[in-house]
Amino acid sequence: MPKKNFAKLFVLDTNVILHDSSCITHFEENDIAIPITVLEELDNFKRGNEQIHFNARDFLRILDDLTGDQLFEDGVSIGKNKGKIRVIVGKDWHPELGSLSTEDTPDHRILNVAMWLKEDNKGTELIIVSKDTNLRMKAKSLGIPAQDYTTDKVESVEKIYTGVRMIEGMETEFIDALYNSNNGVALGDAFDINDATPNENFILRNNHKSALATYDDNNNQLLRVRKQQVFGIISKKRRTVLCGKCIN
Repeated sequence: MPKKNFAKLFVLDTNVILHDSSCITHFEENDIAIPITVLEELDNFKRGNEQIHFNARDFLRILDDLTGDQLFEDGVSIGKNKGKIRVIVGKDWHPELGSLSTEDTPDHRILNVAMWLKEDNKGTELIIVSKDTNLRMKAKSLGIPAQDYTTDKVESVEKIYTGVRMIEGMETEFIDALYNSNNGVALGDAFDINDATPNENFILRNNHKSALATYDDNNNQLLRVRKQQVFGIISKKRRTVLCGKCIN
């Protein structure tokens, strides 16, 4: 008879990692299973400058730092007072998947892994974590508990990220360099922003000049955002210009 294990086993969906690359550190002493199909999906998101692309690259780097011989077997420790993480390779379709096994999709492969893990770990509470309502509903229909990932929900309005940061007292030389360069200006040339996020927008200004810029994390530099003409109208409001840059 399997030994009772009071730690939970969480099976993560790809969208959880794309939402929060550090998600594996938020499950306390519980164990985490990553279906191999999740890594395959993350590989498709590595290239790009959006937040999800950064998160895919960052998570794969974190996983690489944890990599050991047991990653694909019994798992490796995530850290002190944390559980283990392991990658689950492909398995045959579980007989209880029913009609879901006739359609080979990433979601169904994740459900298949969860079914086998549930069977192999009968003394452990297994939970699928996904931001996809449809996947959670399918999991529950199979008798597998499922929940949304809510660890990073904002606790107060003061913590909400607006997407635009104001930098006062910016050196005129740096602003001029932005206007004169088509390739961007390295942050180290004037100042360093350690907590800048990919594609974060900045309003740089001093008593004489101002400029709109966005952060290029691939090259650690700022790129000037030019005013755009839409239907013959050129926006004069800084935040409107930055918002237009974000949706293009």
